Amino acid sequence: MQTYDPQLPLINLHIQKSGGQSFRKILETWFGDGFHRHHYDPRTQAVTAKVEKVDGRYPAGTCIHGHFQKRLGFGVQEYYPDIRQFITVLREPLDRQLSLYFFQKARVAKGVEFRAGQRLREAAAASVDEYLEHAMRRPPYYRNHFPWPVDEHNYKDVLEEHFVHIGVTDALQDSVRIFARKLGKPVIDVPVINTSRRDETPSAQVVERFRDTFRLEYLIYEYARGLNS
Repeated sequence: MQTYDPQLPLINLHIQKSGGQSFRKILETWFGDGFHRHHYDPRTQAVTAKVEKVDGRYPAGTCIHGHFQKRLGFGVQEYYPDIRQFITVLREPLDRQLSLYFFQKARVAKGVEFRAGQRLREAAAASVDEYLEHAMRRPPYYRNHFPWPVDEHNYKDVLEEHFVHIGVTDALQDSVRIFARKLGKPVIDVPVINTSRRDETPSAQVVERFRDTFRLEYLIYEYARGLNS
């Protein structure tokens, strides 16, 4: 893992439904005016303005937090190709996907879920099994969020080269303690926000296929768990 340099900018790769809202509150406290959001609005399709350099470099203590997605054109390489320090928080892949399903389902019911500027009138899937089937036909999400190619052979080398630390949601308070130590910040209690009610359970057959399909995601997640044990 990298040693954090506070004179250089830091990016937190916020992977959706992975404790990002809770962790964002901590980063805002830690970095103050140096904290910046990288945010895509699916209603307007607008992305927040890029953090600009001053006299050829980013101000010391800069932390940029947000969803960076290559397939939608607002990945790290498109906005900050020269930044070299990263952190992130990962979640057990199936639990993350289920959380996303119930979160989006609730937002559709409230009429506040948008895709490409259009309000969604119905859920993307009729059931949780159907949603997971759809997910298995899309590219693995780590490969979308991470700016570097990763596979089952190189993922450890890639993560150790680019990250200061990787936390996990099922040990988020322990992860925050390690983040605090590595970033030279005070330990803060983790707030719990942005939870969704669950009223469906996926079938065992779909769960088994999901775990097999996202083998790389599970390898990366288990590696991250080991960093916080």
